[in-house]
Amino acid sequence: MAVEAKIPSDLSRSVVWTAKAAKSQKMNMTSGIGKLSKSEQAKQYVDGIKKSQRQREEDRTNTIKEMEDLQDVYPGAGTFKFGDSAEMCNRLNALVRAGTKTASCDALANFQTEPEAMPKLGRCDIATDWDDVPALVTRTVRLEQIRFCDVGEAAALAEGENANLAGWRKDHKAFFERNGGFDPEMLLLFEHFELVEDLADR
Repeated sequence: MAVEAKIPSDLSRSVVWTAKAAKSQKMNMTSGIGKLSKSEQAKQYVDGIKKSQRQREEDRTNTIKEMEDLQDVYPGAGTFKFGDSAEMCNRLNALVRAGTKTASCDALANFQTEPEAMPKLGRCDIATDWDDVPALVTRTVRLEQIRFCDVGEAAALAEGENANLAGWRKDHKAFFERNGGFDPEMLLLFEHFELVEDLADR
């Protein structure tokens, strides 16, 4: 049998009042959001954009200053990015940090149009992240010109991106097709390097 529990009238009034007060307070707290005029909302939006722009300018200034400092430490250093996307760039930088990636290659033809970008034996260069922030300093220890079809397993594995030569050929064929064209007999410039400094440790 169900037993009906009766709340004393004074307590009942207290409960009802408390519930109404809480509801009213909640409405007061949230109503301000919806009461912003269109001009106020537009101002908030513009202020947000200006803040983002100021932050980007500050980041850019800091990056330039850091690059200038690095040029003092590593005179003549060039700058470059690994890969052709932010995801690939981050992944390859991580492989270099881990000591897994000690080589890289590119189409030799690319350096004929941009000779200043060609790595030089013994020179230190600065690898940036996708947003041009300095990430790593590497030193070139060996350079080799070789046709794509002649790349062997040792060189392929030194790039640290694949478990075998077949995987290297597949991924690099796709990379070159995305970036200017592929030919199995195309000449590559293979660079072997060592990690000099991980700039994340600064």
